[in-house]
Amino acid sequence: MNREPPMTTRQARPTTSRRTRQRGVAAVEFGLVAMVLLTLVMGAVEFGRAMNQYAALTRSVRSAVRHLSEQAPGNATPIAEARNLAVYGSTTAGTTALVSGLTTAMVTVLDASSSSDHKLQSTGRGTINLVEVRISGLQFQPMASWVLPVFTFSPISASMRQGL
Repeated sequence: MNREPPMTTRQARPTTSRRTRQRGVAAVEFGLVAMVLLTLVMGAVEFGRAMNQYAALTRSVRSAVRHLSEQAPGNATPIAEARNLAVYGSTTAGTTALVSGLTTAMVTVLDASSSSDHKLQSTGRGTINLVEVRISGLQFQPMASWVLPVFTFSPISASMRQGL
């Protein structure tokens, strides 16, 4: 009859429980995952802002070239109005550009009077003059430069037939 003596002493427990250690691990894991998720969310926001600005520039260039298509080539007043239309969204100079950093100096207007490439273009039905409005050199300024660097938009242009 070999009996073991009953346990009279309790084994000492560690001072921190397993549950407390698991909470600490979860907090560290959350911290690591949160940084990655925050970077992804900010990247999506910045990309959306860049696409929104690009779309606004495209609309403004189309409006400006549409305005010039109804004018005779070489007239300085409609060209200035088209530049204002591309930058401010109206034919008169404003104080706030459609996109931050955009100036009228970044807008190029090419028509039959300023470019021989746009004068008397042959078509199957005769000849036409072309007018082109181009925005170039605009830099995108991100809110979070640690996610998306500053970059320059490629030139945005639109062409239409101009009245003779």
